[in-house]
Amino acid sequence: VIPMDTPLDNIWLAEAIGAFPDPARDWRLYWELISSPPIPSIYRLRGPHEWSGARAHFDSVKAKLFVKLEDPDESALADAMLAELGPEVLRDLAVRGEIGAAQRDRVIRLLPQLAEGGMA
Repeated sequence: VIPMDTPLDNIWLAEAIGAFPDPARDWRLYWELISSPPIPSIYRLRGPHEWSGARAHFDSVKAKLFVKLEDPDESALADAMLAELGPEVLRDLAVRGEIGAAQRDRVIRLLPQLAEGGMA
């Protein structure tokens, strides 16, 4: 049994089993993994142990655990992390529907601050 006490444990386990998503290619799944509790089916959404029922199971369990699910489109932390990926990745994520136009526009406004060292 591996104790899962922190969000970093989610990252560690996902990397160890080959299920950690690349934020530049799969932002929504990346954000979900780093901002969710360690529900076992999250590690089966992609990777070598992918399971077709994982999404339904994960969503069902998460809905029971939380009254209000955080929307990554409304998170300042998500915006700051997206800004670190750079403008080309932002455009690609928006084209693929990984992020919405409003979030893309918010993050693009952060890029000059980031370049000037205004964001810590």
